[in-house]
Amino acid sequence: MFISHISISQNKDFNIIMVLNDKLLVNIEDLKINDEHQNTFQSVGYVPGNLSLNEQLYSQIIGSREKYFLTFTVVEDYKKDIRNYYEIQLENAIFEHYDNKAFFCVIEIFDLKKKKYKKKYKPLSTDKNYNYNLLFPSHSIIKSLK
Repeated sequence: MFISHISISQNKDFNIIMVLNDKLLVNIEDLKINDEHQNTFQSVGYVPGNLSLNEQLYSQIIGSREKYFLTFTVVEDYKKDIRNYYEIQLENAIFEHYDNKAFFCVIEIFDLKKKKYKKKYKPLSTDKNYNYNLLFPSHSIIKSLK
C-alpha cells in the first residue's frame, strides 16, 4: 500500500500596490521578507495590486513584535543592466487588516537620484538614496521630508 502525505499551505493575499517615481512597479526581482535580524523568508509573491505570503509566514509576522522588511530589486534598464535595491519596513497595519478586503496599502517609493524627489525628501541613510511613503485608507506614514 502506498500512502502519500501532501501538505498544502494557504496563501494570505494583501491589497498592496507598489509605485516607484509615480509609475506602477512591474519589473521586480528577488522579492523577499527579512526580519530585523536579517533572517530571510522566500515565500512571498507579488503582482501589481497583490502581495501574497504563505500562511506560516503570515502567522509568524502577525504574532511577532519584530520589524519586518520587504526587500527587492527593481530593474531600471535591462539593456544597460541597471538595477536598484530597496528595503521597505512593513507596518503591522498591513497584516492586521487581512480580513478586510476593502483595506489596501500603496507603497510610494522615491528614487532620490531624480531631481524632482531629491528636493522634497531626505535619503533614508547614506547607503539608501531613496525614500518612501505608506498610504492607507485611513492614514499615511510619511518618511522624512526636507
